[in-house]
Amino acid sequence: MRAYIIKISFAYPTRPSQLALCDATIFFPTGETTFVVGKSGSGKSTLGQLLLRFYGPSEGEIRLDGHPLHTLDIHWLRENITLVEQHCVLFDDTIFQNIAMVKQKSGNVTVKEVKEATQFALLQQMVNDMPDGFNTMVGSKGNAMSGGQRQRLALARARLRNTPVLILDESTSALDYITRSLLLDAIRVWRRGKTTIVITHDMSQILPEGYVYALEKSQVVQEGYRKSMQSNTGSPFETFLSSQVDGVAEVDESEGNSPNDLLSLYADPRSSSESWDATSRYSPSLLDPLDMHLEEREELDLPTRRTVFSIHLGKPSQRNPIVPHVAFPSGARDW
Repeated sequence: MRAYIIKISFAYPTRPSQLALCDATIFFPTGETTFVVGKSGSGKSTLGQLLLRFYGPSEGEIRLDGHPLHTLDIHWLRENITLVEQHCVLFDDTIFQNIAMVKQKSGNVTVKEVKEATQFALLQQMVNDMPDGFNTMVGSKGNAMSGGQRQRLALARARLRNTPVLILDESTSALDYITRSLLLDAIRVWRRGKTTIVITHDMSQILPEGYVYALEKSQVVQEGYRKSMQSNTGSPFETFLSSQVDGVAEVDESEGNSPNDLLSLYADPRSSSESWDATSRYSPSLLDPLDMHLEEREELDLPTRRTVFSIHLGKPSQRNPIVPHVAFPSGARDW
C-alpha cells in the first residue's frame, strides 16, 4: 500500500487556532521504510492520527493506493494499518491475552504464533523469568511492567498482527541502546518489502540510505536521503542532527537484561548456550543501526527516490501533482 498526503493542513479541535500540520505533502511508497523526524510539537505524530482517520484534515487530501482516504471503510482501514505509539495501551489481563487479542477476533491465533511474536520483541527471557509465565497479569494499564516492557509488548502485538502498513511512533523510546538496535534490526528484516513509517527524533534509527522527511513548526522543511541531507551544512536536517548529543538514549538498567542476555536471544540456535560468548561475536559497529542491512536494502527492487528538497519556514512547499522524488514505473502516474 502507498500513502500520499497532499498539501494537508490540520488543527486539533482543542486548539483550532494552532496548526499541527501546515501545507504538508508527504509520500510513503509501497514496500519502503520512510522516516519522519522532528522535535516535539513539530507535527510528526499527527500523521499517524490522520492516516487512521482519528481526525480528518482541514485542507488537502490523503490517498491510499490512489483512493481518497475518507471514502474507504474505516474498519477495513484499521484492519490494514497498525499504529504503535510511545505510550501503548495494555489491559488488566495476562501477557498472553494482551498479545493474542489482536487476532482473537478472527479466532485463529495459536500459542506458537504468540511465542514467536514474544521472541521477536525480546520478551522471551522476561516471560521465562515470571513465576506464571504467559499467565502473568500485567496490572491495570500495564503498571506491573516497565516502560520498555510495555513497548515491547506493543511491538509483539504488531508482529502478530502483521498488517500491510505499520506506523511506529517513538515506539522504542523507552528501550536501552542495545535492545533498541536489536529490535530495529529485526523490524527491518520483518518489514522488508512492506510499507513502514517510522516517526522518531532518534537519528540512530536511520540508515544512510533511509529516506527522511524533516518537520519543523508543523511544516515539511526538508526531505531526502539521510546521507545527502546530513552533508548539507546549515540545512534543517543537519541542524537537527547536530542538536543531538549522540542520538542514543542512556541505558535503562530497569529493563533487567544485560547486553549478553539480549544478544543471546539472537544467537545461532545451533550454538551451545553454555559456551556462547556474545561479546566475541558482536562488535559495536555491527550493533550500530547505521551499518545494518545496507547490502540487503540495495538488493530490493523498489522505487528509487532521488532528490533532496528543502524549504524555508513560512513558505509553503510548491509541488508538482506527482511527487518529484519518486521514479514511478511506466503507467504508474494514475493518482
